[in-house]
Amino acid sequence: MRVFRLVVLLLSVVLARSTATSEPVVLNGDIAYASDQDGDFEIYVMEADGSNIRQLTSNSEDDSEPIWSPTGEEILFTRDVGTHTEIFKMLPDGTNQTSLTPDLFSYDGQWSPDGLRIAFTVVTASGSQNVYVMDADGSNKVNLIDDDTIRVNAAPLWSNDGNHVYFITDREYPYGSALDPTTVDLYRMEASGANPTKIFTMGIYFSGMDISPVDPTLLVYGSARLGGAIFTRNLASSQESVLVNGVDDSGAYPAWAPDGSKLVFARGGTALATMDPSGANVVDLRVFDTSVRVRSPHWQPIVTEPTDAEARPCGRHSQP
Repeated sequence: MRVFRLVVLLLSVVLARSTATSEPVVLNGDIAYASDQDGDFEIYVMEADGSNIRQLTSNSEDDSEPIWSPTGEEILFTRDVGTHTEIFKMLPDGTNQTSLTPDLFSYDGQWSPDGLRIAFTVVTASGSQNVYVMDADGSNKVNLIDDDTIRVNAAPLWSNDGNHVYFITDREYPYGSALDPTTVDLYRMEASGANPTKIFTMGIYFSGMDISPVDPTLLVYGSARLGGAIFTRNLASSQESVLVNGVDDSGAYPAWAPDGSKLVFARGGTALATMDPSGANVVDLRVFDTSVRVRSPHWQPIVTEPTDAEARPCGRHSQP
């Protein structure tokens, strides 16, 4: 009987190790960001400690809003192309820059967790903003919110399981615009665009949001409230915490580290910094000259390959 139990125990250990090796591990890679240090906004990357800065784009137009793909192998960004902006993608070394939305006034590109689709914002001829989705190659564009009576439906963000899309809207405050600070609400809809539901009122104009890769209920966002603050909010309990209060310092464009251990953000408009999810241990990665503006930092995920042939694809933790 003891021999049988020992065999069962050994098999359990082997199976546990096999299961563990089948799970990909996501590490924190480089940080992409936008800066006007060369005169106009371009995309840069640096290592996670603020060293080894490399410039990826260089042209006479503004490039901003860099977003790493879920595998860390591509970067989405927004480029000013004269009278409008378009969504581009490129490789991590800055090569293969390609427009995914040619001749379409668009911005706010966000990869789906599986990397197969992109949600983004389109500005219509009337000046309204609607949320669209498309395939990762730019094909099959679909308008999820076809309503020109609402000024702002923008800043889409996928839920961790890819079944829902969060977005901001001023549908209850009809006189604002995306270019003018206004009160906005956070809404959530199904990935098909169905059942848009109000989650909470964010307040006046916001500066980016992101959902924790390890807790699908924990949202971080920036707001002009309190003079430029960063908040976390539990979407299940509605509990909210102030991480950067905007009085002692200002913060904007918060984004999670891929492993969920840190947040990166623009501090005071001229520095890139990290902090714990509680707001403690603020560390400046790079402080720029006061004439330089920085925005939209985003952390690269580095995904290790599983050893088990039966391993499931890597993704963020799913919705409860």
